[in-house]
Parts: sequence; structure tokens; C-alpha cells
Amino acid sequence: MELRAAARAEVLANFTPVSELALSPQPVDMWGQRIDPQETDEDEACRLLMPLNMLAGLIGRMGLDSHAVPTHRPACEELLARLLGSCRSAAVRRGLLDAVRSVDSGEYDTALASLRAIAA
Repeated sequence: MELRAAARAEVLANFTPVSELALSPQPVDMWGQRIDPQETDEDEACRLLMPLNMLAGLIGRMGLDSHAVPTHRPACEELLARLLGSCRSAAVRRGLLDAVRSVDSGEYDTALASLRAIAA
């Protein structure tokens, strides 16, 4: 459910009008480190490579052993939510949202394919 809430919040954020006078905060990654404002989509995918690999490991374990799903799913949902929270690239965000939907529906191979597409 946390993944759906994160995805819903992401969609709502895209439709929330932002005042032209409001200053945007310095973007930070999931570890609180500053993100270069000039970062390209490829740079972001490289920056997220380690957490994407960790996420792929969790999803892979859930796909291999259905008994492991209750154990790994909370960590998977938390990591996906954190990645979505620090994601700025539309392409990376699209891949993460595809992974969220696939994990929610139990299609772990599809989720892994979405993550691989981000890292490619």
C-alpha cells in the first residue's frame, strides 16, 4: 500500500500548481546528499545504480521464493518510495513507477525488466 501511496503522491505532485515566487529547495538524494542541478538523465541513472541493484536483488528474491515475499516486501516498498522521492528524471521515474505497479501485481520479472531498462 505504501507504494501506491507514493505513486499517488507523485501523480498529485505533478498537478499541484507551484507559485512562481516560491523558491525550490536544493534537490537531495535518498542519503541527503546534494544533487547537481545540471544532472542529466544518464547521470541520475548512474547515481542510482547501487540502490537499483539492491532493489533488483530484493525483487529477484521475492520472485524466486514466494515465502520470502512477506520478509522482503517492506524493504522493497521503502526503497522504491525513497528512490521515487529523490528522482528527478522523467525516464527514471517512469521506470520506477512501472516497477511499483509490477511489484504490486506480483509480476517480479516485469519489475526487474523495468529496473534494467533504467540502468541500460
